[in-house]
Amino acid sequence: MTFLEFLASIIDSLAWPAAIVFLVVVLRKPLAELVPLLRKLKYKELELEFAEGLKELSPPAEPSKIEGPKGFGNDLERLAEVSPRAAIIEAWLQIEAEASRVAASFWTGAETEIFRNYAKLGDYLEKTNVLNSRQAQNFRKLRELRNKAAHHEKLEIDQNAAAVYVHAAVELVEHLKAQ
Repeated sequence: MTFLEFLASIIDSLAWPAAIVFLVVVLRKPLAELVPLLRKLKYKELELEFAEGLKELSPPAEPSKIEGPKGFGNDLERLAEVSPRAAIIEAWLQIEAEASRVAASFWTGAETEIFRNYAKLGDYLEKTNVLNSRQAQNFRKLRELRNKAAHHEKLEIDQNAAAVYVHAAVELVEHLKAQ
């Protein structure tokens, strides 16, 4: 084997590993931005992602038993035992209905339906001093978690996660009903 043959064989054996290392170095920033998206593709980590979102909810001012108007919280808690996803979606519908009612009250003759799907409803209620910053943050987080529950089919939500969501939702609904 001549020196040139030896050199050609080394280059041949190192070509693919070198190309991969080169691509990783050149594309490391775009690849790093894609890593969080890859987590959403994994089945088990979707549950973890939802649970992590619940940890971001601010705790209530004082812990209380789930007692909403006419057993609202208790009904949702029972629903969470059967279908955690349904309990989360129903809790969000209650928040959305009350938030829309309060937002519409600032406008003469405004229909609550106008505000139902308004993406910035929580921000609007914060600017009108209906919600304080903690409540507005919880409103946004509850909306985000509801969207995950509604749109990620493979998302596994356990009863405890749904109960935490329901707790935060009932607190927000009670506050909005008092407005």
